[in-house]
Amino acid sequence: MMEVLLFLMIIEVIGFISFPIVAFLFKSSNLGYSFSKQFGVVIVVYTVWILSSFRLLELDNSIIFAVSLLFMLSLLTLKHSYVNIKLNNIKLNIILQEIIFISAYLVLIGYLMFKPEIYFAYSEDFMDFAFLNSILKTNYLPPRDPWFAGANLSYYYFGHLISAILIKISGVKAEIGYNLAVATFFSMSVQSAFGIGYNLTKNKKKLHGLLTVILIFTGFTSGFLQLLAYLIRMNILDYKPFNGGFIDWLLSFDFSSATRTIPNTINFYPLFTFLQGDMHAHLMSIPFQLAFIGICLAIYKRLDVTSLISSLIFVLFFIGLNAWDFPAYFILLFLLAYLKTKNRIFLIPIAVIAVIFLYAILNNYIGFVNNRTDIVSFFQLFATFTFITFAYIYYANSSKVRLGIIILLLIIALVGFLLNFHLAFLLALPISLLQRAKKEDEFPIILVILAMTLLIFCELFYINDPFGKPYERMNTVMKIHLEVWILWGVASAFFLIRLKKIAKIISIILIISSLIHPLASAISMPNKDYMGKTRELTLNGIKWLEEERIYEYKAIEWLKNKSGVVLEAPGVDYSYTSRVSAFTGLPTIIGWPAHEVMWSRKWDEVNERIRDVDLMYTKPSKKLMERYGVKYIFIGEVERERYGEIKLSKFRDYGWLKKVYDNGRVIIYEVEVNKNLN
Repeated sequence: MMEVLLFLMIIEVIGFISFPIVAFLFKSSNLGYSFSKQFGVVIVVYTVWILSSFRLLELDNSIIFAVSLLFMLSLLTLKHSYVNIKLNNIKLNIILQEIIFISAYLVLIGYLMFKPEIYFAYSEDFMDFAFLNSILKTNYLPPRDPWFAGANLSYYYFGHLISAILIKISGVKAEIGYNLAVATFFSMSVQSAFGIGYNLTKNKKKLHGLLTVILIFTGFTSGFLQLLAYLIRMNILDYKPFNGGFIDWLLSFDFSSATRTIPNTINFYPLFTFLQGDMHAHLMSIPFQLAFIGICLAIYKRLDVTSLISSLIFVLFFIGLNAWDFPAYFILLFLLAYLKTKNRIFLIPIAVIAVIFLYAILNNYIGFVNNRTDIVSFFQLFATFTFITFAYIYYANSSKVRLGIIILLLIIALVGFLLNFHLAFLLALPISLLQRAKKEDEFPIILVILAMTLLIFCELFYINDPFGKPYERMNTVMKIHLEVWILWGVASAFFLIRLKKIAKIISIILIISSLIHPLASAISMPNKDYMGKTRELTLNGIKWLEEERIYEYKAIEWLKNKSGVVLEAPGVDYSYTSRVSAFTGLPTIIGWPAHEVMWSRKWDEVNERIRDVDLMYTKPSKKLMERYGVKYIFIGEVERERYGEIKLSKFRDYGWLKKVYDNGRVIIYEVEVNKNLN
């Protein structure tokens, strides 16, 4: 497919253009290639955002300027002798990384052709596609909120802006570009993971790079428990046996139960998010998290003013990409700078974060956790990383030190269980790891200590958002555990190489068991009705709509090139609603209500809009429609179900409404502003 090649070529060109800049800034031509694509994207997005937000250039022209600027910066840095010398020494490494990148891209493309649906159930697809389409329609940033007409988008949208830029440059349709963007984020993640592993060790570089990819993209060990329950025909924990053949078990595999392992939370690992194919912020941040770890490794090897400033600019990008990731990586950057230089000035930014943290607690932005994670749930998620890390600690120390570590671990674990704090034993990890603070081990040890800090944070605190009890820490666990997985996965690959034979064998068994869940999920997901069903292999994310709801599809296609506010029935989260605004990017008065509340709207104003929409459909009021700037009124399947055919038939009696579309099942009226009020 031409679209597949176009998207690939564009991200490749950005990566090649950015590589000299990265090599110059970080004095790391070898490692730098593994994150040059993301670094180039960051430069382009920053430039587009500044030019468009300050209305210096329209979005399309901002993109042209940004890519041109990237190219000019690359030409300037190519003149630097360091780049010219180093380029000749890494051709094989570049080729290897490109093979890995392209392979990962094509593999996920192949998978997404079986599961292309931009669907409403079990994901944020409708929301993310609405964001994407809104950006594609805008002339200036910030984009309009597609589900709250009259307001701008307050949710972080840099990831969607990345996808929109790639779609605009390539010229592909948004419904195809959506899936191509997911594949692009995945392949960048795989390449960066390989590059980190390759450069984190001195020996067996390729093997270490491959192990890093595998450990980052393994899954929960709960998949093995589900398989075991099937094989022995007995309940294991909450996993029930399945009566049927192995192929049937795979096709009906319950991948969702593992995502609720910790009660009242959502638990994801990176590969699961890509299999789900939901272009949400936590997915789009994964390649940039890995890229930033690569940047941190580069500055840990060689720190200077340019690399530090460049790293700071990159880490600030997380605020617009996925703000949950910013504090941890901000701390990581300045902690590494301090350890590298021993200059206390680098502790000041960390102290500022600590002050903000205390302020957030005192002002109820951060709450205290009551229901913590139990040990069984934890090991279903992180058993592989935990074993590898403890095995590394065991083999890295003398018999005397081992005994002390074991005693310390038992004491902390016992106290933790008495206090209903099952994960307290993790506190022993940083203490134990610091016993083995050799220079070559320092970087992965720092990553583990940060990961343990984040895990302990999730057991003590939660970020206060609109989710009430018992789901108050749902978002905190979902977002932060993904960071933990990435940080701990990178470090675990480093530790694994250094284990003795028996520990390596056990680790390999655990890794294989951890691959069961993602592999079974990849087979099962495309066969689940609630994930959507498309009858043909395609990357068109709304092909299912054309197949299942042809009349709605045709009406939405007619609206795509129009502008103005569209009136459709109020949304209901995770249902076939707000579909017109999602698929066209035209703003509607109120979309999925709970999502708007998550984006800092108040329930009172959300409910007011729901009442106003209901009133406009049951007793059309031009005055009310003018208040919201309504231009088109959509009467389709959802509206007929909510309001009934009789009430909707009144629209033909209003002289200021003009029927502009009718396909027998869907009618669209246009509000004629120059007509008198009825």
